Amino acid sequence: MLTAMEIKALLCLGAAEMARGIREGRWTSQALVEAHIERMMEVNPTLNAMATAL
Repeated sequence: MLTAMEIKALLCLGAAEMARGIREGRWTSQALVEAHIERMMEVNPTLNAMATAL
């Protein structure tokens, strides 16, 4: 489980850096996806920009 600080740092990475971290075992692809979903859920009430399929 990643800390809040680690999640915030992940969200600032570029795609190449994210891929490198997965290859090196620093984090998992699941952790990256969960961090981005968590962030989307945080900001969407203000932005109202996320589409979901029901």
